[in-house]
Amino acid sequence: PKASSMPLVSQVSADYEVDESHEWETTDYEDHTFSGIMFAIECQSRRVSRVVVTAVWVRGELGPITVWTKLGAWDAKTREERRDWRLVHESVQPASWECAQQL
Repeated sequence: PKASSMPLVSQVSADYEVDESHEWETTDYEDHTFSGIMFAIECQSRRVSRVVVTAVWVRGELGPITVWTKLGAWDAKTREERRDWRLVHESVQPASWECAQQL
């Protein structure tokens, strides 16, 4: 058959991951302390079914660090239940003021 008469078939989901790196520059006056960070990651395109985070980088006084994930939407106004979260990293990091450390 002619190529033009054959139906176009595309995969429903990819069998590969695209390696991209994103870095967010934030203002750091080094005049504060805090015990954690929290942020949401959301796919804005229907063509993307998931985002895979392979690392988080941190710097500062550090010490005991845990990283948690939660499936679905996160809403700062809603009380969170610990059972909804999954621990994916736990370590004790030495202080590192100049160079960010990969978790």
